[in-house]
Amino acid sequence: MRKLLVKGIGPVLAVLVAALLVAAPGASARGQEIAAAKQGTGFTCPMHPEVRQPKPGKCPLCSMDLIAMAPLNGWADLKPGQRLHLGGRDVVVKEMTALPLVKNWCSERYKFDCFDSEDLKTLRKQEKLDAVTAKGRTEFQKQVLLLDWAYKRFKLFGSPTKKEARGKPLEIVKAIDQGHAFDCGYYATLLRTALKSCGYVARGIGLKGAKSDGNGTEHGVVEVWSNDYRKWIVLDPTLNVYFKKGGVPLNAYEIRQEWFYNDGKALEIIIGAEGNTHTKADLPIARGTHKGFGTLKIKPESIGKFLYIAYTPVRPDGKPDYGQMFIIKDKLCEGVKYHTRRNPEKPAEEPYFPVQQAALKLTPAGGAKIAVGVDTLTPDFETYRWRIDNGKWTDGKPGAWTLHKGTNTLEVRSVNKFGVAGRPSKVVLEMR
Repeated sequence: MRKLLVKGIGPVLAVLVAALLVAAPGASARGQEIAAAKQGTGFTCPMHPEVRQPKPGKCPLCSMDLIAMAPLNGWADLKPGQRLHLGGRDVVVKEMTALPLVKNWCSERYKFDCFDSEDLKTLRKQEKLDAVTAKGRTEFQKQVLLLDWAYKRFKLFGSPTKKEARGKPLEIVKAIDQGHAFDCGYYATLLRTALKSCGYVARGIGLKGAKSDGNGTEHGVVEVWSNDYRKWIVLDPTLNVYFKKGGVPLNAYEIRQEWFYNDGKALEIIIGAEGNTHTKADLPIARGTHKGFGTLKIKPESIGKFLYIAYTPVRPDGKPDYGQMFIIKDKLCEGVKYHTRRNPEKPAEEPYFPVQQAALKLTPAGGAKIAVGVDTLTPDFETYRWRIDNGKWTDGKPGAWTLHKGTNTLEVRSVNKFGVAGRPSKVVLEMR
């Protein structure tokens, strides 16, 4: 996902602009000249945009090779440092921070919308989840507080003693208070629905390791979309744990790759809201003792369960839709039996489509104006919210953006019906 976060390297935005692009390596000067002639453009210096010539050559001010200007009707992805020509003025791209709109066969299997669910409204009110998250200063801190709540809400881990509560969060909490025991699947259901009731996008993940490693039993966890980090992040409510690498929380695939292909050397094991950090050398880590079961522990086998990763959408009745499940596996899974489902060809990308983004499309609209188009994959979408030059936020689509001399800043974000706002997409252009 971090490849999709485009701060400093340019976003995946389709932007129709008058842009200056470097010619392809190996292109002859004569080829560039012919192309420029056909397009009605010329050549300029990347360091001195005021220099413009009809043919390739050297900049008279610094002797750098001149580069071809893009045609006025050409598409280009804006990148920081790129120079543009708009309305008779030079414009420099200073910053681009955005996520693209990604719709693929993985995203199409999910129906995240849940704002109208009475069960979720009741769960949020009955369990006082707003009070649970009140101490969180950031969105991710609030999500971790819900993780901590779900872990502590269960009193007895073990084989489920009330299986009819499966997929029913209100029945689960009622049964907990009656003294019933539950396993990881019920923990994951309660956390997933609690996150959704507060307006966060969450999904269930099934894990399966090899019996030879002591991982024959499946395990259930949750992935939640974090607007703070602009990525999916694993939360394990059974063990009250999540994982980081380099200080950044990880999704299921990232955990898998770090554990199996880097021996877990850089894996940071974070315990719930308390935030205590452990490493592989600290395993096993005790996570509570339960009557009839014993002590729950984070062990090497616990992380070894990330061998198979099964992404399971949910049916309208709240139960898993196994028919829509898709699974990540590779050569390490050979000889380990599990479900047969479609496997993503690009496991680091396809399952990790961004949500609640504001994907921008900028189009020259005459003079110094730019038409702003925006699209999103936001469950329970309510509105866009935008502002210019750090001014007041306004609901709706921005429409046209008129640049002025100096620094111009445009920010656009998506807001869902719960009032949860995505992280703004940001464009900073300097008009000279």
